[in-house]
Amino acid sequence: CRLCRDVRTVSMDDVLLDDLCRDAVSINAGTGQYLIQVAGIPKPQGSHQSFNGRIVPAGTTKSRQALKDWRRAVTDTAIKHVGTNDPLDDAVGVAILFRMPMPASRPAAVRATGVKWHTVRPDIDKLVRSTFDGLTDAGVWSDDSVVWSLFARAVETTGHTGADIVVMA
Repeated sequence: CRLCRDVRTVSMDDVLLDDLCRDAVSINAGTGQYLIQVAGIPKPQGSHQSFNGRIVPAGTTKSRQALKDWRRAVTDTAIKHVGTNDPLDDAVGVAILFRMPMPASRPAAVRATGVKWHTVRPDIDKLVRSTFDGLTDAGVWSDDSVVWSLFARAVETTGHTGADIVVMA
């Protein structure tokens, strides 16, 4: 799409990016459009658990640090792309393409294609949760409750990892 060609700075499979933009355009034909391309390995934001009578984040110290790093990457990249505009507080449509690292255990024929649908853990809804919190921290919107439409895909790739996020207001 024109938006992605204008602002694309990271090379990736054109078909997937064009599909993402087409999905975003079908979500909402508003005036404000942002393409935010985050480099890194997307991390899920899971549930909390009770420990000694306190509610604490689930997971190990290492996984919690990886989550903080991912959210920081989303926040920093969003600030660079969106700037310090006022947060969106009206209906927002979002399309996200998560690019996860392809495990070395995939068959050679699959690895040769360079891309495959991501159908294992982490779950896509938990990837969205951590990414939305990073966008909230960046001030893209006042609260992720303004998102009225969401389209998300996850693929495994032998190329660069991260997320391509299209926000339309």
